[in-house]
Amino acid sequence: LAWTDAVARSREGLRFDAILAQAYPAAEVASLNGREECRRMDDAETWLARAAGDWRRKLRGDEDFEKNMQEYAKDPHTKKFIDLATETVFGALWALPTLDFKTRALICVITDATMGRHDELDIHLRFALKQGWTEDELVEVLLHMSGYVGVPLIREAIYCAKDVFADERK
Repeated sequence: LAWTDAVARSREGLRFDAILAQAYPAAEVASLNGREECRRMDDAETWLARAAGDWRRKLRGDEDFEKNMQEYAKDPHTKKFIDLATETVFGALWALPTLDFKTRALICVITDATMGRHDELDIHLRFALKQGWTEDELVEVLLHMSGYVGVPLIREAIYCAKDVFADERK
């Protein structure tokens, strides 16, 4: 069942969370069950944005999520960006049923390190730690990558990880 089909079915008066749970049994829709606004979804995009925000909050942690949202709210352009990213990235990609959040966080760490995207690597290393990866496991993943993507990229990723680990230990 495609997202577009689920959205269309929800507009026919079916509960969107029930449709999503049928299509994606591993999707984390349980936190939304029973909420009055989810009983009949005339506006499925609003539901998706709420669900995606809940998943993003779970990955960031409450305190970091609130701080991050306050930063984005300061500027209407960055607010538009995070709303779009939340709905499209977290509402579509992170909600797919086969991989868990822990695996997805590691994929993001690997991708960011490979691309030299250190601001994103900082965020995704924090996600990975919150999902249960240890510092040693993350460092070993980065070290392993050095043979495939190059020592200079991984050296910079290790520096980023060192700072994140120190900050997270506070």
